[in-house]
Amino acid sequence: MKAWLSLATAALAACSQVPDSPYVGSNQPRVVADGYSVTIVNVRSEGEAQPWAAAYCAKRSRVAHFLGMELYRSLRHQPTDSASFDCVAS
Repeated sequence: MKAWLSLATAALAACSQVPDSPYVGSNQPRVVADGYSVTIVNVRSEGEAQPWAAAYCAKRSRVAHFLGMELYRSLRHQPTDSASFDCVAS
């Protein structure tokens, strides 16, 4: 009985932890990639989006260059604020 109880407690503890993923909810920032361009959705400013874009571009050995803020529209969702970046050679 004690073994079962400790197993159940461990399983519940694992389920109740908040994951480290930045994509926990639909209102979290989201990266929409397009080759050497990237749009960061659900952000209010360039500063909020910059770390996401920098990480995406760094994987391609490039640097994020801010293009501008815009409304991002997807098929089934409300338009949301987003920031667009190009990944340029450093």
